[in-house]
Amino acid sequence: MSSYRDRASESGDFKEKSLISHKFIKAVEYLIENEVISSKKEISDKYGYSKSLITLISQGYQDVPIGLLHDFIHDYHLNPDFFFGLEENIYLDK
Repeated sequence: MSSYRDRASESGDFKEKSLISHKFIKAVEYLIENEVISSKKEISDKYGYSKSLITLISQGYQDVPIGLLHDFIHDYHLNPDFFFGLEENIYLDK
C-alpha cells in the first residue's frame, strides 16, 4: 500500500488542504444523498458556522476548519482515512 506522501507526490498540483476540503464536501454530499442529513445548512447550523462557509469550501475558496472536520468525523462516525485519500470508504465499519 502506498503511503499518503507517496500519493501526494504522484499528483502534479496536489494540495493537502484542498484534498481534505474536497473530501469533506464529498462526505457532506454523501450524507445528504443517503438522507443522514437534510442539507449543507444543517451542518453549518449544527457546528455554528455560516452556510456561506460550506459554499466557500465547496468552491475551493476556503479550507475546512480542523475543528469542524474533527467534530464532523466524530459525530457521524466517519473514517478519518477517507479524508486523507487513504481509503474509499466514508464510514469506518464498511
